[in-house]
Amino acid sequence: MNPERHILIVEDEEISASLTEHILTENNYRVTIAADGETAWDLLTGGTSFDVVLLDLGLPGIDGTEVLRRMMADHELRSVPVVILSWQDDIKNVSKTMANGAKYYLTKPPEELYLLAVVRSAIDMGREVRGVRESLNEALQHMGLLKTATFSYSTVAEASILAKALAQECAEPLRAWHGLQELFINAVEHGNLAISYAEKSSLLLDNRYGKELERRQKDPKYRSLQVCVSLARESDKLELTIEDQGNGFDWQNYLEYSEDRAFDLHGRGIALAAHCLNSVEYLGNGNTVKVTVSGARHTVGALPVADS
Repeated sequence: MNPERHILIVEDEEISASLTEHILTENNYRVTIAADGETAWDLLTGGTSFDVVLLDLGLPGIDGTEVLRRMMADHELRSVPVVILSWQDDIKNVSKTMANGAKYYLTKPPEELYLLAVVRSAIDMGREVRGVRESLNEALQHMGLLKTATFSYSTVAEASILAKALAQECAEPLRAWHGLQELFINAVEHGNLAISYAEKSSLLLDNRYGKELERRQKDPKYRSLQVCVSLARESDKLELTIEDQGNGFDWQNYLEYSEDRAFDLHGRGIALAAHCLNSVEYLGNGNTVKVTVSGARHTVGALPVADS
């Protein structure tokens, strides 16, 4: 058992909690169960570290919605991914919960492969967020004098580095990073590397996404393709233009949380970016997107605080 992969199940139905626990423990996850929201909150704030929270909405006392709200309001806990696990499948409720900070939404009882795929993705996401927050807080150099610039990258790793660097210059660095990261990576995987929505769904479910991404990034057909990011700074904002060399996509369907994708393993990144950034505007066939984000109000050398 790997103690670093610790899952908190917040579930008042004993059978449902036991079934989920069985799936996770059989796959070498460490599991703690809380039967109500108050117990869950005590565990979350009591010094125990969790990689993912599987959260039921209909809990006695403090319900799941309140637990989620408290987590998103807490500087430390907001980086812990929350997966909603509920009998409720009303699409308005699903969309609202996702907009309020949940990363995934599963209906009970969850199918085993799908549950494991979601947990894997959530753990990866949480570790990346925590790593970025630490590096933002430790950063010592900034681009405060930079007024215009052009950057280019070709891999997902490079996209993450650039998103982190530019987020340091925003008023709310961690919030900006969430949005920029989604758009920068989207330009690589769905733009230049031409990974379709259906392909990514299948690859994530089979735990093959990382290998396929690495394969395409080395493929001569794709490896020379670049994403170009142009930056223009004004007094209180940054304007970015992100352009990939792909064939574009039907971007209109992805700007908002959709009922068609509410239970998918992915497909919410652009909507998340639109929520995190001041404005997100796609142009033409979708391989160019213009972004506006509030600039950092700090002097050169001052450290922006990652507080969102």
